[in-house]
Amino acid sequence: MKLVIKSRWHLLLTAFSLFLFILPFRNIFKVEFVDGHDFLLHFHMIYALEEYIKNGIFFPRWLSEATYGFGSPIFTFMWGVPYYFGALLHISGLSYQQVLKILILFPNVLSGIGIFLWLRNKYGKFAASVGSLIYIW
Repeated sequence: MKLVIKSRWHLLLTAFSLFLFILPFRNIFKVEFVDGHDFLLHFHMIYALEEYIKNGIFFPRWLSEATYGFGSPIFTFMWGVPYYFGALLHISGLSYQQVLKILILFPNVLSGIGIFLWLRNKYGKFAASVGSLIYIW
């Protein structure tokens, strides 16, 4: 009997923790387009990289459409993995709005999981749960 009560309590606590973990990101899905000071730049870079991939250039270094048509070596100096991920998501059929929302959500969720795993090894499960929830909020 105690085992059943303990497992139900553990399940309820886990469900509540997941709810608290997801709660900070609820506003991302309420708006049509997430906007910020540099979101149009990221949108443009995803679009440009997608066009390069469609033309067979998988590792572009020069973004010819940047800086009013003069070009810029953006992909030489910036880390391109999020842009490749976004381009592949858009090629797979998602809209740009959905792609940008996923690109916001994915690193935040991964960092919350990562800090939970790190704190669990260092301090235990309870401290890791509290610490990851504080980190996410």
